[in-house]
Amino acid sequence: MNIRRLALISAFAVILPALSLSIKPPSADAVVYGQYKNIKLPFAAGQSRKVTGTHNRATGRHAIDFGMNKENVLAIRGGTVYRKAFDSEGGGNMLIIDHGDNFCSIYLHLNEFKVSEGQTVQQGQVIAISGNTTSVGATLPYHLHVSVTQKVNGVCSANRSQEIAMFFDEMPTRELQYPEFITSQNRISSSSIPFASPVSSRLSMSSSTVDLTVNAANLPGKTVYVQMWRSTAYGYAPKEWNFSKVASGTSITFNDLDGPGNTFAGVSYYTIASLKPIPAGEAAKQRTSCFSATGGQYLCDTVRR
Repeated sequence: MNIRRLALISAFAVILPALSLSIKPPSADAVVYGQYKNIKLPFAAGQSRKVTGTHNRATGRHAIDFGMNKENVLAIRGGTVYRKAFDSEGGGNMLIIDHGDNFCSIYLHLNEFKVSEGQTVQQGQVIAISGNTTSVGATLPYHLHVSVTQKVNGVCSANRSQEIAMFFDEMPTRELQYPEFITSQNRISSSSIPFASPVSSRLSMSSSTVDLTVNAANLPGKTVYVQMWRSTAYGYAPKEWNFSKVASGTSITFNDLDGPGNTFAGVSYYTIASLKPIPAGEAAKQRTSCFSATGGQYLCDTVRR
């Protein structure tokens, strides 16, 4: 074999492996490429926690485990609670938040939920308590499992093959590594946002709908949050609803808060309106007038037919 031919063969021997490394797996493998940013660690600002696991990144996994023992779990980014359920594939109590940008965050092994499905949450808001729940019949150490996954056909997926690399604000240049400790910067805004006078709210009810109208001078461009609650009725368990939308003017109306079907006669419905997210269980306190008592932050109403 002449020297020229040998040189060509040697060159291809070097090039071909490099080419094979650059070829992405077929779409059927659903491996997601890229980095998810503008997120913060899922525990309170100033606290340091250990990364206890990073799963198998060589196979496209990007989930991270944090050593957290029955602690507050904070939303890594704002969004809407898409689902809270029990994951029968080993994840235990699971919470999914839809961030409205084709990606969702998944929180597993939770001990307790602190939010409701459909509720709007802010980055830094307490959404759950970490735990060790699972369905595999083994005893897990207490920890929090977090991942961000890409939606499938526009729907949040907890499929591990949809995980994307997480670049937290606290470590913006790379993924976290086991077994490093890292300190959180995650906190919800502590600033109160009161309604500006003139202020009023009107809750009305018919046989089929519950409607709430809120009026305030500073509504334009702001997100208005509403929570509604009713007690046990006709054999149905107590229920809480959560809504939010941006006001275009000084008045905003939330129609049909109770959803499809008729309202319950002889049952009181309680609502709270606010300019910041409302913690779960607030409307269940059954306040009927609260504007002054909350420094103008809440408007509380009740209606019954």
